[in-house]
Amino acid sequence: MNEILNLSETDTLLSVFLKLYFMASNDKRRQALNVLRGQDADDPLGEKLHTPKEVAQMLNLCEKTVYAACSSGKLRHVRIDTSVRIPASAVREWIEVKNLSPAGAGGNR
Repeated sequence: MNEILNLSETDTLLSVFLKLYFMASNDKRRQALNVLRGQDADDPLGEKLHTPKEVAQMLNLCEKTVYAACSSGKLRHVRIDTSVRIPASAVREWIEVKNLSPAGAGGNR
């Protein structure tokens, strides 16, 4: 493998990834980029969906806070029957909005 990729001990993970990326087919490239974005490569929907409990644990918040953000429209989510699922990108967007909001505008705790 080292001979095929022309690897040395000083190669970083990124340089190895880039070498593999440019050797791969378009489909494999798309999967690799999804992995880097935190998306499951085998997920046919293309994005990881989290439960409100998982989001609360990730952000060290109360689960009710996550449900309230969903109900108020501040946190993008999908309903599948009676279940709430939150796309990983929506969590990132919510964090960015919370960080950009001025103090006292409901953006900071």
